[in-house]
Amino acid sequence: MAEINWRAADSSGSRQFPYRFLLRRNWPEHIETALLRTACSWLSEMTKAQSKEEGEEEQEDGQYLGDFLCCLVAVHPETPSGILDILARSASTKCQERVAENNNSWTSTLSYLANLKSSAVRSAVSENRNTSLHTIMKLAHDESADVRYAVADNANLNASILLILCQDENVHVAARANRTLNRIYPTTAITFAWEEESGHERVLKYADRLAQA
Repeated sequence: MAEINWRAADSSGSRQFPYRFLLRRNWPEHIETALLRTACSWLSEMTKAQSKEEGEEEQEDGQYLGDFLCCLVAVHPETPSGILDILARSASTKCQERVAENNNSWTSTLSYLANLKSSAVRSAVSENRNTSLHTIMKLAHDESADVRYAVADNANLNASILLILCQDENVHVAARANRTLNRIYPTTAITFAWEEESGHERVLKYADRLAQA
C-alpha cells in the first residue's frame, strides 16, 4: 500500500491518521483489508466530527477496528522491529502482549514492556528469546506470582535463574522451576522431598549435582 498523508480537519485544526506508519509497507491481504477498514472508519469519524454529529457508536467502532488492526500487525512474523516498538508504546494492552510474543521485537522493546502494569504482558516478555538476561532476572523477582511462574516454565533459561526460583515463596512457582530443571537436565535431576528439606537445601543439592554433571 502506498504511503498517503492522511489528514482531516477537526476542531483542533488538523489530525493525522493514527496508523499512518503502517502505510509505508506492503502487508498480506488480511492486514491490508483491516488497514483499509480502519482507515475508512477513521475518515468517517473525522467527517462526522466536522459537522459535529459524531456519535459514540462510531467512536467505539473505530477504536475496535484500530485495536484489531494493531493485533494483526503485532502477530505477523515479518513485521519490522521498528513498527513493533511503536505498537508497544502506543497500542492496547492486548496488542502489547502480542508484541511481547513476537520474536522480531527488539531487546529494548521487551525491556520497556517488562515495566508495564499488565502481568500478562510481563509474562509474555519472559518467554521471548530476545529478552535480555537483565530483564529475565528482574522478572524472576516480579511481584506477581503469575509472572514468576512464566519465568519458571521457560526451559531456555540459564539454570542459575531456575535455581533461584526453586526457592520462591510461592510453592507453585518453586515446583514449576524444579520440574523445568528436571526437564532440562534429566540425567542430573533430583526429586525433592518437599516436607523434609528447605528450599535452600534443595538448591544447594541441585547445584552440587549440576556441577558434577
